[in-house]
Amino acid sequence: MTQREQLYLTAKRYCRAAEDALERNIRPQGLSASQGFLLLHVLREHPGGVTLTQLHQELGLAKATLSQVVKTLREKGYLRAAVCREDERQRLLTPTEKLRKLRPELERAVHRADQALRQLETQDERKDTT
Repeated sequence: MTQREQLYLTAKRYCRAAEDALERNIRPQGLSASQGFLLLHVLREHPGGVTLTQLHQELGLAKATLSQVVKTLREKGYLRAAVCREDERQRLLTPTEKLRKLRPELERAVHRADQALRQLETQDERKDTT
């Protein structure tokens, strides 16, 4: 196996481990890892609101995908949409009180996922030294 292939497989394993850990820790809130990530991004980066176009540009996800995720999160009561003052064709997505109350649990879930990744890193380091 080439070094490039090994690097690819290692990166893929880390991504899968991060997603699995986040999924396990966010599932009790009735959210998927991608929904939790999006909500935390809105809370951390745009507490006053953000448009779908801005999210698309920042996260690099397809607008259709984002639109569906946002629709689900609005239905669950985590995001609110209002007409954007700057552009009436756009909707400003803002966090609801329900989401603000959930933030500590989302932060803990991300922290636990980070710890799981660090354990994986430590295991890999031990393998490399033997």
